[in-house]
Amino acid sequence: MRPVVDLIVRNEITIKDHETIPNQRMILNSLGRARYGSKIDLSDAYFPTRVEPKDVDKNGFKSGFASFVSKVMLQGDMNAPGTFMPIMSDLFADYLGQFMWVYIDDILIYSDTEPDHLKHIAMVCDKLKQAQLYASRRSQNSLLQA
Repeated sequence: MRPVVDLIVRNEITIKDHETIPNQRMILNSLGRARYGSKIDLSDAYFPTRVEPKDVDKNGFKSGFASFVSKVMLQGDMNAPGTFMPIMSDLFADYLGQFMWVYIDDILIYSDTEPDHLKHIAMVCDKLKQAQLYASRRSQNSLLQA
């Protein structure tokens, strides 16, 4: 279960992170040359990402019943992508641009052969498991052939 919180007001007063997002054209060029591709949706991986202890008090919200403080990032947090992208970039530093890209909360895996592709998917899944990050249940992990 994941809470749904309207963060519009809080996002308006939040200092914005300026994390660079990968160049879409570069990603599309890499994917366009590959014969096999897969996508893993990590939208549920935001939720277990811990907020810095010094910032937990800033992560409050109200419901009709009470006020709450979340110790994890919430879906819709303005700085969630700017926090999540460096985590993913560090985790997959050895693989980025070789056979995969991370774009916000999607992992895009591409390969020239089916055996390589299956190996690449396994490598990515192993890294995710080591980091205790899990794909969305509704993730489309299908093998696409060009």
